[in-house]
Amino acid sequence: MKKEIGLLFLVLLLASCESQKKVISNENLCKVTVVPSSEDFGSFYRGIDSTDFFKNELANFNNLNEGVLYYKRQDGLPNGSFFVLNIDDDYCASHEGINFNKDTKVSLEDKNKLNKILRLLKTEDYYQSCSKDLGHVTIHLLMIKSKDKKVQCFSFNGFPSQVEISNENFKLTQQVFDIIIRNFYKK
Repeated sequence: MKKEIGLLFLVLLLASCESQKKVISNENLCKVTVVPSSEDFGSFYRGIDSTDFFKNELANFNNLNEGVLYYKRQDGLPNGSFFVLNIDDDYCASHEGINFNKDTKVSLEDKNKLNKILRLLKTEDYYQSCSKDLGHVTIHLLMIKSKDKKVQCFSFNGFPSQVEISNENFKLTQQVFDIIIRNFYKK
């Protein structure tokens, strides 16, 4: 009886949390949801990687005043990799995995564009889910810190840049994502 009551309580709790979220897009078979500030956004991504490397990279990023962190992990691979842009340290950028660390030079054009975007961004968290089957799961985590503002975006499938929406803050987040992806794959 206690299990049934507990299960009923859990279902009601999850249903109430879902109803508080604001869906801002459902185009391209993807849905972007604004996560209320009352929810623990970290619960979306804390369990995706249990390595010390993952935990340490997140902790190091949290020590920055301004920066961008991008984490990507593909299904079937043992670990993901990070791209960290340290704006505090003159836009020092590095692409890191457990077995590699590569510094990347960010162009002046990208630096200027990021500066403009960071001034306009508002604190908001997003969760993106896509219903299309890509045959594998790719996790994307994007965190943007700019002084007193923080934007976070988490997705299991689909790039955040491929969703067309009317939310201006998410459009700015998409622009940051595009810049980071371009530098993530830079040779």
